[in-house]
Amino acid sequence: QHASAAWDVSDVVFCEVSAANDDWLKESQWVQSLADGPFKDSHPRIGAIMAQPPPGFGTSPVSNYSAKLDELQAKVPLVRGVRTELAKHTPDTLAALKELGRRNLVVDFLSDIVTGIPFQIIRDTPTVKYQVEHLGCGCGVAALYANQTKYKQWQAAIRQLATLPNIQVLQVGGTMAGFQNKEKVDAAT
Repeated sequence: QHASAAWDVSDVVFCEVSAANDDWLKESQWVQSLADGPFKDSHPRIGAIMAQPPPGFGTSPVSNYSAKLDELQAKVPLVRGVRTELAKHTPDTLAALKELGRRNLVVDFLSDIVTGIPFQIIRDTPTVKYQVEHLGCGCGVAALYANQTKYKQWQAAIRQLATLPNIQVLQVGGTMAGFQNKEKVDAAT
């Protein structure tokens, strides 16, 4: 709450945190219940939820889980998108992401962008909006910076992603985790 007061934050976005596959919907429903209940009048309040996608998302035909996406949108009014990996450029992956775009849901991804696969996927799904989670490198920010070859590759990948019009947000939530505590965060990095 201290940071929210200093920066005049009114709402926060809850991103799923690797719930068990069977609990993919329960986690979002629980956060929705917090937003509707004990945190309804808090400041900042929960203003959006990035959910875990249903089992089979991106690895099987959309028809296998479209009803589950319907249920997610019906039961979790704050859902604005899903958090997933962009590790494989396959027809099922592209179809899953296009389904999210059709539903006006954002894709929050935390895949390693240096592989180039996320760029290919995002380029090939221009009607889908994306946000890059944890700078697109997982939480090992300090280790990434220590490896200058990998760091330069990462910088080039960020520049390449920035050319795509469907990249909406670059989320930096993993930075502090990468440095272990806030006293060790290197802002220049």
